[in-house]
Amino acid sequence: MSTDNTSEWVTISVPKRIAPAVYALIAHEMGGGLPAPIAQQGSTDRPLRASMTWSDDEIYRAVDESSPAMKSLLEKLALNAGEWVYAHQLAEALQTRVEHFGGTNKPEADWNNVAGTLGAFGHRVKSRYEKETWFTDNKGDTQGYWVHRMPRDVAEKVLARLEGEGS
Repeated sequence: MSTDNTSEWVTISVPKRIAPAVYALIAHEMGGGLPAPIAQQGSTDRPLRASMTWSDDEIYRAVDESSPAMKSLLEKLALNAGEWVYAHQLAEALQTRVEHFGGTNKPEADWNNVAGTLGAFGHRVKSRYEKETWFTDNKGDTQGYWVHRMPRDVAEKVLARLEGEGS
């Protein structure tokens, strides 16, 4: 006899863009664990990766529509896929890589410039792409600093899209 009482189930409608995340949550809650692609990524900070709500075309669009400064930050995160990256490390990209994407390097860039660039991207994520989360992960570390991480599968897409840009 099955222990699942299907009379307690409900049907819900969710936006197509978040359906994979909802399925993963349901599987997790029912004791099935996380789907293999998530478990293989090793993301233990959140049961669901934010990137699951972004299609490949949406990621490509966000990269294409990014400023040279944001492209340099995306490149830095993608080159360090799966690793937590601090603002001072991202600032290095603003100091040296913006010119590669058609902008002007910011030799004095620091965490404040990183915060401004990421903040502008965050506004675009919500207003233009109508997303609640980015396709990268972020969290506060134990010292109170924000760190960012790009999943490997997203990094491959970002790097492929950035390839050939600039000089």
